[in-house]
Amino acid sequence: MGDVIGRMIKLHQRHGENVRAVLRATIDRALEGRSPLHPQSLVALHLTDGREPEEGALAVQSGVAPPQAVPDEIEERDTVPDPAAPLTVSFFRNETDVAVLKVVGLCDVTHLPAEVAHRLKPFFDKDRANGLAPDEHRYRQWWQVWNDPKPETFRQNVTRCRKQIARAFEDLHGFEPPDHLLIQNCHGSGYRLDPTINLVARGRLTRD
Repeated sequence: MGDVIGRMIKLHQRHGENVRAVLRATIDRALEGRSPLHPQSLVALHLTDGREPEEGALAVQSGVAPPQAVPDEIEERDTVPDPAAPLTVSFFRNETDVAVLKVVGLCDVTHLPAEVAHRLKPFFDKDRANGLAPDEHRYRQWWQVWNDPKPETFRQNVTRCRKQIARAFEDLHGFEPPDHLLIQNCHGSGYRLDPTINLVARGRLTRD
């Protein structure tokens, strides 16, 4: 009898994680402008406690964590991130099609070190859209991500990306990050983006 109850509890826990993951993915897509919420949708009503949201605002009150809600606009200047909070990141390409990775409050990464993160992002997007919990996000082998017969270039640029973000983190907070930031890896399984990062569209970054 105890085993049955234990399995039922685990089933409900997994269901709760899946619901929270879907809610996170829905919020992220809305915040990025990819899939705006209808003001009368269940998610929008839940997030605003049934109140009519202000124009252009999305008040996240669901308690879903992480990733945390990202405001409609992020002030780059004077933005000091909480060292324990997930990174807030914007992925885009500049006018010459160079990959840019903006880690809000820390640094900008460009060219090949940013390209490796860009190549991992479609897998991240798919797992989040499918409602996977953070610990369920899958790792990818380098050859699934990088169009090169040798892994050295991919691995070197993963290291460069991590080091640039880590240096900016240490310069800001005065201590090294406890783990690799943004790009995670698992021996034998491959690489993935940190499943808890917050995504923000480039158009929501402001400088004024």
